[in-house]
Parts: sequence; structure tokens; C-alpha cells
Amino acid sequence: MAIQRQGTVHFVALSIFHSFQIFNCEKLTLVFVGEQFERKIDAIAMAGHLTFVATNEDIHVCHRAKTVSVLSGHEARVNLLLPLGDFLLSISEDNRLNIWNYRKANLFAFIDLPDYFHPTVIMHPDTYLNKIIVGSQEGLMQLWNIRKRKLIYSFDGWGSEITCIEQSPAVDVVGIGLKDGRIILHNLKLDKTIFIYEQDGAVTSLSFRTDGQSFLASSDKNGSVFIWDLNSKRLHTELEYAHTNAISSIHFFRGEPILLTTGLDNSIRMWIFDGVDGEARLLRERSGHSKPPTKIKFYVSSSMLMSAGNDKSFRIFSTVKDQRSRELSQGNIQNQAKKLHTTAEYLKLPPIIDYSANRLRQREWDNMVTAHKNHYYAYSWNKENWRKGDHKFKSTSATSSHVTAVCISECGNFAIIGSKNGWIDKYNIQSGKHRGVYVDINGHTQAIQSVHVNQLNTEIITTSIDGTIKFWDFKLQVLRETIEVGSPITKAELSKESEFLAVTSDDLVIRIYDIVSRKMIRIFKGHKNLITDIAFNGDARWLASADGNSEVRIWDLPSGRCIDWFKMKTPVTSLDFTPRSDFLATTHVGSNGIYLWANAYYFSNVFLKPIPDEPKLIQMPKLAGPDDSEESEESLMEQEGYWEDLEFKDYLDEELITLSREPTSKWSTLVNLEVIKERNKVKKPLEKPQLAPFHLDVMLGLENKFAPIDDELLKSSAIINMGDMNTQSKFVTLLADARQTNDYTEVLNHLKSLSPSGIDFTLKSLSYDHGFEEFILVLNFILEQLKKKQDFELVQAVLNVILKEHGEIMAENELVLSLCEEIEAVQSVYWTQLQDMFNHNICLISYFTDTFDQL
Repeated sequence: MAIQRQGTVHFVALSIFHSFQIFNCEKLTLVFVGEQFERKIDAIAMAGHLTFVATNEDIHVCHRAKTVSVLSGHEARVNLLLPLGDFLLSISEDNRLNIWNYRKANLFAFIDLPDYFHPTVIMHPDTYLNKIIVGSQEGLMQLWNIRKRKLIYSFDGWGSEITCIEQSPAVDVVGIGLKDGRIILHNLKLDKTIFIYEQDGAVTSLSFRTDGQSFLASSDKNGSVFIWDLNSKRLHTELEYAHTNAISSIHFFRGEPILLTTGLDNSIRMWIFDGVDGEARLLRERSGHSKPPTKIKFYVSSSMLMSAGNDKSFRIFSTVKDQRSRELSQGNIQNQAKKLHTTAEYLKLPPIIDYSANRLRQREWDNMVTAHKNHYYAYSWNKENWRKGDHKFKSTSATSSHVTAVCISECGNFAIIGSKNGWIDKYNIQSGKHRGVYVDINGHTQAIQSVHVNQLNTEIITTSIDGTIKFWDFKLQVLRETIEVGSPITKAELSKESEFLAVTSDDLVIRIYDIVSRKMIRIFKGHKNLITDIAFNGDARWLASADGNSEVRIWDLPSGRCIDWFKMKTPVTSLDFTPRSDFLATTHVGSNGIYLWANAYYFSNVFLKPIPDEPKLIQMPKLAGPDDSEESEESLMEQEGYWEDLEFKDYLDEELITLSREPTSKWSTLVNLEVIKERNKVKKPLEKPQLAPFHLDVMLGLENKFAPIDDELLKSSAIINMGDMNTQSKFVTLLADARQTNDYTEVLNHLKSLSPSGIDFTLKSLSYDHGFEEFILVLNFILEQLKKKQDFELVQAVLNVILKEHGEIMAENELVLSLCEEIEAVQSVYWTQLQDMFNHNICLISYFTDTFDQL
């Protein structure tokens, strides 16, 4: 983990196998996704807008998300990075310390560390110019001057491997974490240990709190965080099992009571210490599967993808907006784990092997049901509340049996569960009460592989390892018909819209049945290994199938042919089409991620060609971010220096209608100024003051005296000569000057500098003298700006005020009237263009709103 502060916002870079992701810590939103490197990332660091990524012997310098240069020079794997000013320090496994000038992308110097010294951590102490501290596996620690390339001092060490070193708020004092669990507070200048704390297990990371509270946080490999009180020199509190796996890094934000933690459980969490006694609570979290997912399926014709994995979690991911992705809660198992002194993962339900959902009743009661590996119960879940439901269901057979398959009826009222002994039960999902059993003398003899309900809610279709497909009457609970497949069934998928049932069996053949006619309509052969999963697309025209050889085939049902055949790097464990068939989602052996593949047929013209003798090998898709082609600017606008590099233009194009940069409220206030004044008028009349309506100047002293009147003031006349006054406003003067040059820039700047009340007063003060000369100047200004298509809303506001105040009088002058008619002609052309664009956008917004409401 690498953290960088830009202005007031913190950004964190996390390495994800062969790529990295950058999050905005304000809301933990994903900002950038780095490139997909050929090798796994071994170390990562940040400096400004740059991210440094070490992969084997090379160091990639990335500007935000794109590689701008590669630093090559190491002969062994690089495992430590440290940015320091304009330099980047890197240490490889062969004890070579390289000092790079990363701005010039060249090697500045190098240092060969001693053979007996195997570095594990590197840090720069505050105020120590050009100096670094290096810790080792042997427990030794050294202070180096990197500019002189000289060893300054060697610390004796503490007899255990140094795992982390962290600068404290106090100068010269650092915190040192050891593999044996000790935490050393050491003064570098005096080479003296101040205090020693001790925790159970190796220290994986340290961080000091810097908001005025004297606390030190440490983490371990069990996922716990310990908070140490530096004043009382004891353990203050413990975040037991803050992560379900080892914590890789922790960091206190500078000046804030917020702790950021990352763990090997594929999660990043923010904790805030705002409790009365200094306790922490979870503020924000972003997480994914900590172990490979094994089953995925889109949630009832929506963009939400249900996913279950070996990490015992049940998650729903959004393919539209990542912030909507969440894990469904299994209850308050964290507190239970603390009471029982165990992990939350231990208390979770076993891994899910099958699930079913129906959104018809999701606002009323539980609408999902799950079956778990080697477990006797099926459980209900509530999508509306994102939690495990109130009911659990088990087989009512005489001999207890594990639940192997589940399904929810089309009406959303019943949960159907199939068991390992071939027993099928029906429960009311609202009350949790048993409502029937589907058994027959000719029923299934082995484990139920899948359970389905047809679209009319009249039949239940079950498949079993005994190689049979059976059709049951939903209401009467009797067996109607049996189809012999001839081989143990391993997978089954029902397309309810087309009423096609696809089944796979041990003979590696895919059979398609019409559940209405009870006939096999298609048979597909070609797989040479166990078929791991199958899925219909939205209209049941295609069927996707995957096998253990990492191969995926796409079958076309109308023609009965394989239309695509490709091979991936690792075998697919589960797959499903999006409701619109534009993407295919897959999960893979040994991978914690879910991959989305674009359907070329959906996005472009595709011509079907004969299938080759060998499948084509395709590369795994890279991690997806907010925008892989362009940088996400919205999240960077608040950063320091962002606007300095941008060049602004007054007008983008002459053909575009351009608005002014003034606030919208300014022009709306100008148009409605009379209404606003009327609304703000004082209801109670002003009272007449009791004192005289004049004031005389007073000379202050021991005794106050009236100031003498200036003689010059008495001689001056109080009569105003109107002929000597210039009654023409600055606005009209600027209009007259601009008319000669046809450049109204100064007029626009003057209007923008005035308040709404000032503009209103200026326009209402126009004179009718000299043949409406001032009105002609204003109308010429409006006409010229309309033709230029510039400052459109400003011109509309000015035109509105003039017509509303002077419209009746202006109609008496023929020249003014002809200008108004010309303005009306130009105005109607541009308003028609705008109206067409408004209608077009309103139509699109309405369409997309209705579409997403359905999803």
C-alpha cells in the first residue's frame, strides 16, 4: 500500500497481482486502474501524481495510471521502494541499493550493502537530510547518507527480523516492529530504546496518530489491530479480527482520527476513533472475495451479479457502478466472535453451492434462498435489507440429508429444496412453514442436482445424479413424467422464457429439452473434459459451456452448431450472460476476481466462419476502472495545481451557442427582480424618528460645542444646473463606442460586473430622447450578440427586462420596431435549435430512466 496526499484529499495505491488501483480515500471511490503488467507487482510507492511499481527487476514509473518510463538496472527482484525528493531509492534481493533520478529516468548512483545484511525495510527519518534507515532480517539497522553513499552508523539491533519502521511525531524517535512481536520506540540520535511493547505474533505494520492524541497502532498476521497508549505505556484497545486474514499495512491520516487498513482478505477498511472512550468503529469499506468465487448468476434480469465463493461470503456486485457492490450480512458475527475468542470467518455459514432469487416479493419478505456445502439447512436471504433472512429449511426425510439444490417459485411465496437422498420439500418462504413434499415410488434415488419451476408456476423440474429428469405437479405434488438421460447429470440450466432445459452429464454431452413437449431438441458434443458450467443468453438463442480444459464454447440453438470456441489461461468454474447478452461473466480457478467479456456480436458486425480445429487462445481481461481510455478528471478537480495546467477558451466554436460564465442565479434574479423585491418588502412601516431630521457637527472636548460652518459652503449656490450634468450612463457610453468598432467586449464586461439590481436600474433608466437613440444602441447590441451566439442567457435576460419595462413605448417608433422584428427572426432560429436538442435529450433521459428502473 502507498499513500499520497494531494491538497486535502488522500489517495491510496493498492497492488492487485499484476495491476494496481488508486482510490480516493474521501469515500473510497476507485479513481484509476493501472496497466496490466506481465509479472506480479512486488513493491509500490507514490510521489505526487506518479506511482512507482516494481515488477521483478524493472521499475515502472506511472503518471496516475499510465506508464511513462521504465527504470532498468537491477539484476535481481526489487522488493523495496522509497521516493525521496526527485530521487527514487530501490533495493533488490542481491543487496543492491539504486538511487534513481526518476524525472530524468536515469541511474544517479548505487550502493552495495554488506553481504551479512539482508534488507527488509527502508525509511527516511524526518529532518535527516539525505539519510535513510535500513532494517534487516538479522535484526540489525543501519543509517546511510545516500548523497555521499556512506554508512554513517550501525545499530546493534534486537535479535529479531525488522518488519517495519515508522517515523513518530517526535523528531529522532521511530517505531520499530519485529517479527517476534516486539515494538521498539527508539531514539536514533542517542541510540537509546525508550520503551518496548509486545504483542502476540509478528508485527506487520505500524502507524502513529498525529491529531494530538498519543497513540500507536500495530497489526499482526491474524487480522487484528492493537492501539497502544504512549502516555500510560499500555494497550489501550484492540480491534480483534479487523480483517479475516493478515493485515499488510495500516496508516493514520495526518491530523485526523482515521485509520486505514488493508489486508490479504482482499479488503480495504477505514476506522474512525470517535468513541467516548477512544474506541474505533468501521467508517467505510471496500472488499471483494478473499478466496476464488465458485458460482455466479445475474440477479433476476438486472445488472447486479450474485456471487458465492470459498470464502463463505455471499456478495452482489454491480456491473454499472462499483459503489453498489456489497456483501450480504450474516448477522452480528463480529461480536459473537469476540465473545467466543474466535474468528468471524469460523462462524460464517459453509460455502454456498446453489442459490435462487425472485424479485417479485423482495420488498415484502425474504426473496433469496441458498444451499451450502455439506450442510443440512438451506437459508433465506433478504435482498432489500442486504442480510440473511429469518428462516432456515431442512429435508423432512426420515434420514437427515444435506441440502444440494434450491429454487424459489415464480410467485415468490415458496422455497423448493432438494436433498442428497433425492427428497424434495416445499416451504413457505414468508412464514418458514413446511408446505409439502415431492416423493414417489419412482422418484429420485440419488442426490438432487438442480430444482427449477416453470414460468407458469405449474410444474417443478428436478434433475439428479441418477440420470433422470422428473416433472412434478406444483400444486398436487405428484410425479407427472420422467425422462431418462442415460448418464449421471452434473449441471442443468432452465431458460424460463423459451422453456428450454439444458443438462450436462458424465458422458460430456449437452442435451437440450423442451419442457412442454418433453422432447430432446438439440444435442451438442465436443467437450473432452468435465463440463464445469453452462448458461443461456437472454433470448435462449445461445448456450455457453465451459470445461476443465479451460475451453469455452458458444452453441447456436437454431442452427445446432458451435459458433465460437476459445481457450482461456485457467479453467472456468462458473459463467453467466448479462440479461441483454452484451457481456459474459466468468470466474476461474485460483482467481479472486470476476471477469467480464464483451460480446463482439452485440457491439459490431460479425460474420460466422467455420470453427477451426483448435480453439483460439485469448488473454485474460485486465482490471476495469472508471474509464480505461481517459483519465477520470472529476476526482482530480479538487487537487492542488489541477486547474493551473488547463487552458480555457472563451468560445469553443462559432457554430455553438455559448453561455456566459456568470452564475445562473444572477440572470434568474434579474428576470424576477420585481417579484423578489415584493416578497422581501418590509411589512411594518418605518417609524418617523423623534429627533430633528438634521444633524450638526459637534466638536468633542471637555464640553461639547457645535462646529463652526465653513464660509465657502455659505457662498456656494444650492441651485443645480442640469445643463452642466452628463446624464448619459456608462452603459450607454460604452454602447456608443462599441457601435463604431462592432466590438461589445467592454459592454459585456461592464454588465457582468454589475449586480442584478444594478443591471435592472441601468436598463430602466434608458432615455426616450433623441429618437430613442439609447434603445437603438441596446437593440443593436442584442442583435449582434445573438448573431454571434455568445453569452446567450445574458442577452435573454437583458431583452426580457427591456421588453417588460419599455415594450409598449418602444412599439411607437418604427426604427425600434424594425430592430425588434429582426431580433425576433434571429431568436426564433436559435430557439428552435435549442428546443430540438432539449427534446432529444429529454427523450433519451426518459428512455434510460425507464430502462434502469426495470433493472
